[in-house]
Amino acid sequence: MAFAIDEINRNPNLLPNVTLGYSLYDNCVQLGIGFRAALSLASGQEEKVVLDETCVGTPPILGIVGDSSSTRSIAISTVYGLYRVPLVHAMIQILSHFGWTWTGLLVSDDDYGLHAARTFQSDLVQTGGGCLAYVEVLPWGNDQAELRRIVDVMRKSTARVVIVFAHESHMINLMEEVVRQNVTGLQWMASEAWTSAAVLQTPHLMPYLGGTLGIAIRRGEIAGFRDFLLQIRPDLQHNNSYGNSIVR
Repeated sequence: MAFAIDEINRNPNLLPNVTLGYSLYDNCVQLGIGFRAALSLASGQEEKVVLDETCVGTPPILGIVGDSSSTRSIAISTVYGLYRVPLVHAMIQILSHFGWTWTGLLVSDDDYGLHAARTFQSDLVQTGGGCLAYVEVLPWGNDQAELRRIVDVMRKSTARVVIVFAHESHMINLMEEVVRQNVTGLQWMASEAWTSAAVLQTPHLMPYLGGTLGIAIRRGEIAGFRDFLLQIRPDLQHNNSYGNSIVR
């Protein structure tokens, strides 16, 4: 993010006569710490900012960028009531494109999956895009009895399209049971959390997951980013904890 803002500030054609600043908060992969930062921003109690010793005080907040985990980003977004476009909108558009109106939905047992389930069902009703044959919550860990029951529901259902909003670890456990019960002939739709997982792209799983449709986050090399990292000077940027950790 620091690199992106630096690039914006350097380009006079993007925001002329405007300089963006930023504050970085490390949630340490914990919801509680993330909430504390969010509440401090919302209440105006965040630390005062000094930019180049010329702008003193708390600047107005123009935007918030969440971390890579939807679980923490969704939870923090409730503090602000942010405008957001969930991934489920794109998934419903895919269903509409292919005319798939009778589907099954599997989600992980966390904010990522449960939020997706609520939004998906609500949007599906509003758009008149079809119906769900079943909605199942995938357990954390390798709960064999529950996974056996869920896959049995999938096997007996007349719905041949299965949408999964879950993490890679959930899919690994699920697919072990799918293979065990030899459930084939399903059209899988993957969320970004597992659509490009290499561990699921094996010859062993191709008879089951071959032809899966999914939405992936675009990745690529960012010009100038490597040089930006190499120029980080912890001795000159004492408040840059991220820079210090990168150098270490």
